[in-house]
Amino acid sequence: AHPPELRDELNGKGYVIDVEIQKYDVEAEADAMRFLDDVQIALERRAEALFHLMDSHSWQFLMAVFVAADRIQHLFWKTLADPDSRFYHGPQASRLRARILAIYQALDRVVGQIMARVDADGRMDLFVVSDHGFGSTTAWIKVNRWLQKQGWQRLKPGASLRKRLFYEMMKLNDSSLVKALLPESLGRAARARVRGGRSVFKTDLDQCIDWPRTQAFFASIPAQGIYVNIRRDAPNPQTPGPGHIAPQEPSGETIGTVDPGTEYQVLRQEIREQLLNLRDPGSGARIVDKVWFREEVYHGPHAHLAPDLLFVARDYGYLGRELLGTRGVIETSMNWANGFHRMDGILMAYGPQIQSGLRVQGASMVDIAPTLLYDLDLPVPTNMDGRVLTELLDPGYVENHDIRYEAPLTRADSE
Repeated sequence: AHPPELRDELNGKGYVIDVEIQKYDVEAEADAMRFLDDVQIALERRAEALFHLMDSHSWQFLMAVFVAADRIQHLFWKTLADPDSRFYHGPQASRLRARILAIYQALDRVVGQIMARVDADGRMDLFVVSDHGFGSTTAWIKVNRWLQKQGWQRLKPGASLRKRLFYEMMKLNDSSLVKALLPESLGRAARARVRGGRSVFKTDLDQCIDWPRTQAFFASIPAQGIYVNIRRDAPNPQTPGPGHIAPQEPSGETIGTVDPGTEYQVLRQEIREQLLNLRDPGSGARIVDKVWFREEVYHGPHAHLAPDLLFVARDYGYLGRELLGTRGVIETSMNWANGFHRMDGILMAYGPQIQSGLRVQGASMVDIAPTLLYDLDLPVPTNMDGRVLTELLDPGYVENHDIRYEAPLTRADSE
């Protein structure tokens, strides 16, 4: 929080930062309802914090992120919106959908309260923006297992056995037959054991991968990309670099296995070609839509932190996963009600400077920031991605306000 005293101010009002979905056994209806109750509490506390900040602080721009729909759709997309899934027609489905609808209605009421403030002020504009859409997850791609089969990754022997045992337990837990035969109490105990080995914030890849014999690895579901274990100077843990991203001082040792020149480019091309040839074991059809090299997607001073290759499979219906110890490469995700992000999201706007009744086409997430700056009659930094969505704004405002640009701020300027 900044300023630091804002943390105590929000904590005093019971602010909930997030709802950690790993904590809940949503296959049990009681726990699913408990999760949904906690999501609604977090939503209500965030709304209270939003209106408190609006009323007690001076501001020109305010942004609030409501995560309720995202958390729900990650766990219940098939129950909520996929009629082709058995979860949509399951015995709990109608009760879960009714509870989810109540939360969406609560979120809608918050938007209505904000709109009322916009109307009362007469000068504010409101933008409603989603950072992504959603859809069903059909299958998992066990990318690290695939890299191992291609000879690009090795696991430490002990870690390989340990992860294999953990994975087999997970697979049993995913089995619809086991779920049907296992008493509910034993099923919940088994799922609790599996959940205890999962975390959004932690990974054990570093301890399990045999790095001197590994050329590439898949780090996490959010990244959806493959990193190359490029040869580089090892950082010295005793001399951390300044800031959060700056490199540490070199230790004089070298780590990594792939030379950064020709060897790196050849390996990336090989991985790209093999990914594009990856096929579903059931249908034999190719599943990867496209593979990008990092520089085809990202640019800027921190682009080197992104995966070396990024891919999308069946519009993210086939989702890369970092699990170690698996047997197969592609496995069904239809035994879970889950969903994942899609590229197409939502943009809505309302207020005195917004053109009413307009449907905007072709807008991109990176267009939002320059549009907001222009809407506030502020200059747009010349290094900012995206364009000003002038077609979204009232023609009278656009006619009287030229788009102004300025040199980007440096760190020294901001300090």
